[in-house]
Amino acid sequence: MNVVEITIQHLQIPFTESFSHASADRQKTDSLIVRVTLDDGTRGYGECCPRPYVTGEGCRDAARFIHRIAATIASDVHDLNGLRQWVIANEQLIDFHPAAFCGLELAVIDAFARSLGLNAESFFDVEERCGHRFKYSAVVSGGTLEKSLRMMRAYRSFRFDDFKIKLSGDLELDIDRIEQFIDLSPASRLRLDANNLWSDPLVAANYLRRLPDVFFAIEEPLGRKDFTGLSLLCRLVRKKIILDESFTSMSDLGFLPEDKDSLILNIRISKLGGLIRSKMITDIAERSGIKYIIGAHVGETSILAKAALMLGAANSRSLIAREGAAGEYLLSRDICSHSIMFGDQGFYRDRNNVPGIGFEVNQDELNRYAFLDAEDICKNLGVA
Repeated sequence: MNVVEITIQHLQIPFTESFSHASADRQKTDSLIVRVTLDDGTRGYGECCPRPYVTGEGCRDAARFIHRIAATIASDVHDLNGLRQWVIANEQLIDFHPAAFCGLELAVIDAFARSLGLNAESFFDVEERCGHRFKYSAVVSGGTLEKSLRMMRAYRSFRFDDFKIKLSGDLELDIDRIEQFIDLSPASRLRLDANNLWSDPLVAANYLRRLPDVFFAIEEPLGRKDFTGLSLLCRLVRKKIILDESFTSMSDLGFLPEDKDSLILNIRISKLGGLIRSKMITDIAERSGIKYIIGAHVGETSILAKAALMLGAANSRSLIAREGAAGEYLLSRDICSHSIMFGDQGFYRDRNNVPGIGFEVNQDELNRYAFLDAEDICKNLGVA
């Protein structure tokens, strides 16, 4: 199988409602859709969500990197084994451009699987998901108390019992938000997400101690990769620490403290450089007993949502929560023929069993919401 063309489009789909947290306020998705064409005419699609505050990448940076490696991918990668070898051989390069590579990798996997008439699970040698149910966790945006309360009520109408609430840094507002959660859903599990609000672990600890003590974990309370500060904070507040922006590559595993029980990894495919690398990390977590969440970027389409479904087994021992599957609850329109969306109690049943990622990408809808510059097409790759 030979890659002959790569097309990159900047996707901006309006949200049905804005989504806020301490690092950003979004009204629309901001991602790249990568389309790979093979010499037999087969097309595959991938997606990535470059975030400067997560991996240092913006959409334009990610597109430039894909251009840079396009010819090399076309000449070196002709099957899944070749793709795996390329990922391993270029670990450090991908570390600097993880989101960009994720978009390209997913498109290559989709194209190869379609060309062979296989669904992506079978092609990728993971358990087939068709008919399986997956339970998702609710993620409550920041912003006003009224907005958060509206979201919590909407999730409770679906009978969610697992929540993540974004902190604002306004103590009174955050207390009110958590108290509203207690009133609405007293039996539900709760974790908080600070999105790197504080630089001092002592200040963070003082703030967290003043909140209602009903949460079991706090995500990214300090600056990115402040592992020393996070270890101290964990001892001070006796809560588990969830690593997201502080965990963006395999090398970050070497900085984790010996007490792995105090940590939870948030594994988002785009920030970690694709499905192959993310699967390596979940395998390590399973062997080591490290707990993890399969996370999602706000505004991702069903392309990334389906890739997340391929991570690990449905009854994984170390997987404690899944995020995402908002689909057209958040997006005004999904570009996929089937939008992955949670249902009652947060469950989604994966019902697709067709070649590739499991559904078609509507190119007309993609063109409606995406921008394509002249330089965003890499043509005649791998062709003499």
